Amino acid sequence: MKVGYRLIGNLVANLLSGPYFNFLRDKMPPEFQGKRISDLGCGDGFSTKRIEEIFKAKTIKGYEVNDYLIEKARKKGLVVEKLNLEEKVPRGEMATVWGVVHHLGNKENFLRKIKSNFKYAVFNEPIKNIWAFFDGGEPLSLIEWKDLFNKTLGSCKFLRFKDSLFIFWKQ
Repeated sequence: MKVGYRLIGNLVANLLSGPYFNFLRDKMPPEFQGKRISDLGCGDGFSTKRIEEIFKAKTIKGYEVNDYLIEKARKKGLVVEKLNLEEKVPRGEMATVWGVVHHLGNKENFLRKIKSNFKYAVFNEPIKNIWAFFDGGEPLSLIEWKDLFNKTLGSCKFLRFKDSLFIFWKQ
């Protein structure tokens, strides 16, 4: 994890996320609303609160590896469990995974676990561009993301907004 991330958490991403969530609200398939959500890699909880609202979650629980961010999310009133997604993926009805997959070492293994542990999943990942190295991780090109998700999960719905890809999957 980048040193600056510990100091500012998700601050920059949070400040720029408004248009992305507005796009999602307008384009989201309705069958993804009203679920029990596990927000994998919930960070400081900012996006988790927006996900809870937009998806009209029955319940929402965050999972995060960083103690500093867990504390910030809990201060927002969220239930958060410490979990390293490289080692274990929880089970549930629907997973939301916001900007996490490109940070994982074994993306395919993680996505296979999502497929076996959830009925629904929604992802948001950055598309590789010149600024990607600031974020860390390994963002993929649009074609590489689509190939990876279709290969591991099967049929997915993809929506592109600016430099970001939303992926919807259901069993």
